[in-house]
Amino acid sequence: MREFDVALDRFRVYECGAELLTIMTSSDDAVSEERRGELFASLCGRALRQEYLQNPDETTEITVKRQYVFRDPKILDRDVRFVFKRLRHRLIAGRIALPFFQRAELGAMPPLPEGVKRLSINQLAEFVLNETGESEPTNVEKRTWAPSRSVIHLATATLLVLQEVGRRLDGQLTLDHFLSERVLIEVIVRRAQALEQLIERDPKFPIKASDLIKVRLV
Repeated sequence: MREFDVALDRFRVYECGAELLTIMTSSDDAVSEERRGELFASLCGRALRQEYLQNPDETTEITVKRQYVFRDPKILDRDVRFVFKRLRHRLIAGRIALPFFQRAELGAMPPLPEGVKRLSINQLAEFVLNETGESEPTNVEKRTWAPSRSVIHLATATLLVLQEVGRRLDGQLTLDHFLSERVLIEVIVRRAQALEQLIERDPKFPIKASDLIKVRLV
């Protein structure tokens, strides 16, 4: 069982946000530890670049790590695109998981999305099929659902926060919000912990709590 600490009082907000995004989007075995480190550095570099673009005349001195500010812009942009694409897939997996969380919370079958006849991964994969660009539900299960299993609590928490906070932001919750808003990071992690507890209590949930990557605020 893996567990990560998000230390908002010891590290910069953008570093904590970058760590959360990296865990959520590259937790599967297809991504090496070295690659995760590269994605993390690129996300931190992105945050610093955006901060500068928003306040180009700011003269306050700051201390930053060299690998963030001297990162090749092309590599940085490539990595950010990778994370954005992966995050989109995680949110789709969150939509698949949401009815299972609702059942766990209610202790009864929740209303299912229109066209979904029974609560199953295959049925819900078919429901989100058009969003994935896939032609078959089995491909959604393999390429979107399966890689998201260990972070499904984080993915669903992010989906729910997107629905709630996104209204305040006119629906435009971007990667930059993850890298700059401390409250957003805190809310997502706490919501994910609550969803993790639902999985622990529900023996019918399609993922075991022991398979989750746990994230804690410290």
